Amino acid sequence: MALTDFLKTALRGVQDLHGGVRSVRSQIAAAERELEDVRCAPTCRADVKALYSQWIDSRAELYGERLQRQLSTMLRKPQHFADLESQTARSFMAVLAVQPGPNGPDAKSIDEALMALLGPALKKEFFRVVDTIEWPAAEGLPLAERAGKIDELEKKIKRLRDDEAELVQAANAHRIVLD
Repeated sequence: MALTDFLKTALRGVQDLHGGVRSVRSQIAAAERELEDVRCAPTCRADVKALYSQWIDSRAELYGERLQRQLSTMLRKPQHFADLESQTARSFMAVLAVQPGPNGPDAKSIDEALMALLGPALKKEFFRVVDTIEWPAAEGLPLAERAGKIDELEKKIKRLRDDEAELVQAANAHRIVLD
């Protein structure tokens, strides 16, 4: 009877080891799927709006700086204001702080002028579209939380892989073959 009990206990130990390895591997697979979901999930609407808004504001700020420099230069030369009716298109662009480029007005300075002059209207329309557009999948975590979640999941996967390695090492030490 003692030998039977010993064999049952040994068999239970082997089964527990196999079950433990399967459980850890299943947890690793689940954590890897979750990590991939977090990494690949679409940006949430609030982040898209915030990033677009920041971009518009930064371009508008550059325009303000460019306009201030341009007007300061023009104020030093009264002839720029002598006859506003005869101002050429180039002078108009100068007042708007649009810089000439080799092939016409510089696109960057036009962007800056548009963002400063039409920024609120652009934001309003962009936000309306973002709110109504069909998102490609469930929104992901906000960008501010995403990096932390990725770090958390990577640490969890490492811990689980370490646990798996310990179980495999224990099985090998007892000459137990794992699947």
